[in-house]
Amino acid sequence: MNRLLTVLVLYLVCLAVPFAQSETSLWQVKFLFTFGQSGEEPGQFHQPLGITAATTQAIYVTDTGNHRIQKFDKNGQLLRFMGGFGFSSGQFQRPTDLNTLNGLSIYVADLENNRIEQYDKDLNWITSIIPQENWDERFRFMFPSSLAMSLYGELFVLDNEQNKIIKLNSQFEPVLAFGGYDWGEGELVEPMQLCVASDEKVYVTDAGMGCVQVFDYFGNHIQCLGKSILQKPFGIARHSSGLILVSDRATNSLIGFDKGRRVFSVGGKGKKLGAFDHIGDLAVIENRIYVVDTDNNRIQVFELNKRANNR
Repeated sequence: MNRLLTVLVLYLVCLAVPFAQSETSLWQVKFLFTFGQSGEEPGQFHQPLGITAATTQAIYVTDTGNHRIQKFDKNGQLLRFMGGFGFSSGQFQRPTDLNTLNGLSIYVADLENNRIEQYDKDLNWITSIIPQENWDERFRFMFPSSLAMSLYGELFVLDNEQNKIIKLNSQFEPVLAFGGYDWGEGELVEPMQLCVASDEKVYVTDAGMGCVQVFDYFGNHIQCLGKSILQKPFGIARHSSGLILVSDRATNSLIGFDKGRRVFSVGGKGKKLGAFDHIGDLAVIENRIYVVDTDNNRIQVFELNKRANNR
């Protein structure tokens, strides 16, 4: 009878806690809260994909299925939204990712309109960045699916059609393309999202290779991170501690790497808090990790801390 009771308790614990992590890890990931639900009303989502955090601690989300952008405070309170399906300024066709450097300008990958849209912090349209006919053919991006801004104001764009990265200078003029089929080592197979971190490295999740491809600032390949661990990596962010945070769609988990070594893994497929269905992009504010839970139409928020005592 006691044995049966023990098994029942363990079963209930597993139901209540859909994610797990190694007790020997220096890092502890704790679920905090979630916001958003399925729908078309302000604050609701339909298949959100991208997320970014501004220095003002505002959170911006691509509400991809609703063809709009939504802005929240760090606690998930809606501040502003804009967009809708269309071709004009202030409209989108499947916005998939967005990024900001200082919180003053927001850049959005407007996938099926084949352009990058720039907005101010209040989501007022500023300009469109569109491939020009006078650009070298190597630099004309097609269906931009992800982007990242560097500390120098240069924009890195993931070309979804040609599986390569195009680097634009601060005047939005193309200066470099790398990772394409003829790149050799570091050739991208199925790139999903990218991140330009403060260490001046470019991190690209490559679902086809099952790893994070790491390049230096000039496109030289450095390593394939997580090769034996990741299966279908998607979102990526870098924590101030130096941890690389990756979402893996094959396992619906959030994985942390420290100098190439996995230090935690949390999540699992499901609808319960702490579980994911088609896990998406990541953003970081201080010790909070904001995770897009695409098919559950919500954002889940976790707290990342070092353990006081590592046993």
